[in-house]
Amino acid sequence: MLKRKQKEEQTHPRTRKLISELREWCDQKYGRRSEAARLLDVPVSLFHNWLSSPPHRTPDLDQGYAIEDFLKKQRKGKKK
Repeated sequence: MLKRKQKEEQTHPRTRKLISELREWCDQKYGRRSEAARLLDVPVSLFHNWLSSPPHRTPDLDQGYAIEDFLKKQRKGKKK
């Protein structure tokens, strides 16, 4: 098994940044993890694995794009 530090180093920096932003958004309000998982159409357990530190799993390319779009929408909604 890879140690925690090694797993973290294998994750692409852009992916780490994306997950970090997603984690920050979710931590702002109770229930956001479930909401985001539902909106991204992924199981809650998989979503929680993404947010674990280091991530047990990382989003695939399509999921990464969906997360980027999701976060952009959240930022736009916050500015209003």
